Amino acid sequence: MLLTALIYVPINGSRLALPLYALHLGSPAYAVGLIAALLWIFPLLVSWPVGVLADRFGTRWLLFFGAICGLASMLTPHFYPEIPSVYIAAALSGLWNAIYHVLTLTLMGTLAPPEKRARSFVWYSMIGSLTNFTGPLFTGFSIEHFGFSATFFLLAMPPVLVAAMLLIFGSILPKGERRTGPRLPVRHLLSDRVLLRLLLLGGCVQLGLDLFPFLMPLYGHSIGLGAGAIGSVVSAIYVSAFLMQTITPRGVSRFGEERLLAVAFAFSAASFLLIPLTTTALSLGLVAALFGFSLGGGQPVTTNMLFNHSGKFHPGEALGLRLTFNNLIRVLAPALMGSLASAFGLAAVCWLTGGLLAAGSTMSRSRPR
Repeated sequence: MLLTALIYVPINGSRLALPLYALHLGSPAYAVGLIAALLWIFPLLVSWPVGVLADRFGTRWLLFFGAICGLASMLTPHFYPEIPSVYIAAALSGLWNAIYHVLTLTLMGTLAPPEKRARSFVWYSMIGSLTNFTGPLFTGFSIEHFGFSATFFLLAMPPVLVAAMLLIFGSILPKGERRTGPRLPVRHLLSDRVLLRLLLLGGCVQLGLDLFPFLMPLYGHSIGLGAGAIGSVVSAIYVSAFLMQTITPRGVSRFGEERLLAVAFAFSAASFLLIPLTTTALSLGLVAALFGFSLGGGQPVTTNMLFNHSGKFHPGEALGLRLTFNNLIRVLAPALMGSLASAFGLAAVCWLTGGLLAAGSTMSRSRPR
């Protein structure tokens, strides 16, 4: 939990800083979409292998390597303030994020007994919401007061601290098992309809959670908001998501996972449709809060559903499969949506995403036979 909290402040801060820096350097919307896609190239490619390696060899040195990638990611645009360095930083930040997402999520699931696993995933999501709030908020105001170069340097400090902690205390982390059982075959995705449905539901959640913050710098910039205001709007998403996560376990107990997801998708779809109607930081912040509250519990619910269904597989490998699928969406969606925004405007992106989330609501209510 401590490693997760420390490392995701700069990771989430970089997701705001890198697109804003690209806009500052004069990049068009499609270039910002490319940068957002680069943030998810390595998560797409390595999430599954990282999970397999963690099952076999443990997490300590993989986490240490991830911290070094994070340090290099933030120092690259600090020392080389050019557009190519932003692309390099985005790719390294994606590798950094991939390693920590798979490993910290796996540790939270494996260290908890089955009856407390859902609560563990909620705790994990609450940490994510807190860091998603503090990361963009700190980054936005740091850019306004100190500039981009100093902000990237400040974001490089947590990885240094995490690397030192792993060198000193990393031996307390669980060891891997060199002798492993059968790996999850790819064809299982095509034959197991329950697994396929869970992957699609998780992908819909991920699509909304990634595209909404991605749209905020673009839309906020288009209506004349400053970096601090945009950072505050993005932070509103995660404050409301945190509030939702505190009541998610009770909501699951009362209404069930599928019904809760269906309602969450419906309100998140409405949030996207409301974005083009906002013209001020306050109205945009209210829509952001509605979105965060509606979809804030989606990640722990879908993660627990998949973890329970795939319990016979190694946990790192099962979650690596889920994250690989989600990251395929993360790579394709920003680039496609950025191109769509350049061609048809941001409103078209909001309408299309709202329709996809509405489809997720329908899928949540229909179980495969």
